[in-house]
Amino acid sequence: MKILTGFAYLRNAAGTGFVFLLFGLGGLLLSLLVLPVLRLVPASQQEREKRTRKLMHKGFRLFFWILGSLKLIYHEIDGVERFAENEPCLIVANHPTLLDVVLLFSCLPDAICVIKKDAKANPFFYGVLRECGYIANDGGKDLVDQCVEKLNYGNTLLIFPEGTRSPSGSLGRFSRGAAHIALRSNCRILPVTITIDDPILEKNWKWYDVLPFATTMRLKALEPISLKKYRESGDEPCILARHLTKNLRNIFEERVLNVES
Repeated sequence: MKILTGFAYLRNAAGTGFVFLLFGLGGLLLSLLVLPVLRLVPASQQEREKRTRKLMHKGFRLFFWILGSLKLIYHEIDGVERFAENEPCLIVANHPTLLDVVLLFSCLPDAICVIKKDAKANPFFYGVLRECGYIANDGGKDLVDQCVEKLNYGNTLLIFPEGTRSPSGSLGRFSRGAAHIALRSNCRILPVTITIDDPILEKNWKWYDVLPFATTMRLKALEPISLKKYRESGDEPCILARHLTKNLRNIFEERVLNVES
């Protein structure tokens, strides 16, 4: 790890500010200029959402290319071929940094995620998030139903079972929502681990908390989890969800925290 000082640190600070300013302005321009024009093209709601998600995918890829070009944050992807399966998929990932969704969607040209309700109030991304068809987690009882419906339509859905960014160097509590969604939709589960060489943009960090050195984010798609053994057990859905959630937690503890299950 190379600590930067003097001019190099100032360069990193300026680069970080520039990249996040560009990120916000990009969302604003999409909301105010690009999407209104695209709405003039006749299309169904599903087609409009898919088109907007592809635009977001390209923007996120550009964002990480700029981060790497400015020697701020590099990224490495392993197992990207597992994203290409032509069937509904529930992606379950840990959530160490502010940029996890951006990194994941830079690999996924068409995916839906569950976002915090507050995210749709963001003035820079309100229009884009609304057009993408993302699901707002407002604590309502129909959240699982909405997710299952999206999967039944053949979509890829991203879930962070921790619900928020992980505690530093650890994992947060896993909710059973992802397990209930998978069991009800009977789709494959793809665990994805995200790690970063040095702590940055963790829980309680702000985007302007500049790291005085370059770091690397690493994303790894693991072997998909089959639900066959769970369905064949004959247990009640709540028990199956508990066992599946425990299994997911063990996978992430072993791969992210190096804790033997």
